[in-house]
Amino acid sequence: MERRRLVFFPLPFQGQISPMLDLAAILHATGFFAVSVVHTAYNSPNPANYPDFTFHRISRDGVSDSTSLELSNVAYVLRRICDSVAEPFRRILSELSAQGDVACVITAPNLFSVQAVASEFRIPRISLRACSAAGHIAYAAVPVLFQNGYFNGGTGKYRFSDALLL
Repeated sequence: MERRRLVFFPLPFQGQISPMLDLAAILHATGFFAVSVVHTAYNSPNPANYPDFTFHRISRDGVSDSTSLELSNVAYVLRRICDSVAEPFRRILSELSAQGDVACVITAPNLFSVQAVASEFRIPRISLRACSAAGHIAYAAVPVLFQNGYFNGGTGKYRFSDALLL
């Protein structure tokens, strides 16, 4: 029986990579799923640590050639990655789909461009938010902060691109 494939695409932060690869290992251990990991060149995982997974590296990720000051700005990194990975991910997903059944794409919730590509292929996407309880509270507070005028000139209107500037 051919196993269905799960495609994981973590953000290049240790707090994202480790939980996502842990989940991939657990699901792979059931015997029902093959695992592919798509990753950026920046802060990439070591494929030797996961010999049963296939890895697909996106070299032109928009951040590998950035300065350390730019990389210290998480919003900068997120925007650059989202702007850079859609086309390479589309090619990778096309190749994987041609090889067999891709059951699901599992990504960080911030990778909106990846969600759009998965939708083009009619492949479900699951978002894995790997952060602390404090991170969840802070993330939930952002719309309230905008509505109360702390951001965006007090208009109470915001867009994702505005939130990236925080």
